[in-house]
Amino acid sequence: MDPVQAAVVEIVGMADLYRRIQDTCWTKCVADVKESTLDAGESSCLDRCVNKYTDVHTIVGKELQTNVPDTPK
Repeated sequence: MDPVQAAVVEIVGMADLYRRIQDTCWTKCVADVKESTLDAGESSCLDRCVNKYTDVHTIVGKELQTNVPDTPK
């Protein structure tokens, strides 16, 4: 895969991760949109949710990389 294709794949993957985090954490933490700003509980919940989501994503990614058999080049 050339560097441009690799960059495109990485951008698409990051956009998908961002969308999934947004969908999951918004649904979990924001019950109703009545105010123009988040209250303290919503803000705290979103912060924890995003941190946990990215931590798990990193852990799973590292685990998958260590368990992938060598591929011929």
